Amino acid sequence: KHFSFQTLFLDGDLGQSVRVSEMGFMYLFDFIFLLIGLINIFRKLNNYVPVLLWLILAPIPSSLANSSQISLTSYSMLLPLLILSAVGLTHTLKWISISIKNSYIQYTFFSIVFLFIIWDVSRFLHQIQSHILK
Repeated sequence: KHFSFQTLFLDGDLGQSVRVSEMGFMYLFDFIFLLIGLINIFRKLNNYVPVLLWLILAPIPSSLANSSQISLTSYSMLLPLLILSAVGLTHTLKWISISIKNSYIQYTFFSIVFLFIIWDVSRFLHQIQSHILK
């Protein structure tokens, strides 16, 4: 349940009393960069062994706890996931700048990535404003 798409990106911890509806622990754009980061990390496995070990070992304490609230016990798992997502974002931006020589097309791709991130963050802010602050 800790690594499920539903928990990480869509609903988060349904048992938590104060949560942002329709938002998981991570943004939706993190999913794409997380996949790219995982692929990139498995190509250069020696550099990222501590991060992968952290990610593998992080859910163990949460699974041993009797708490029904996943979010309170699995925060230690989020940092390696965010590191993987950052590696994916960095790899994507490097790939765009190296493989696409036309600067207008580069700016278009950078703009699409940036707009997707802005859309997801604004969706989060909207959910806070409309569901939590009311």
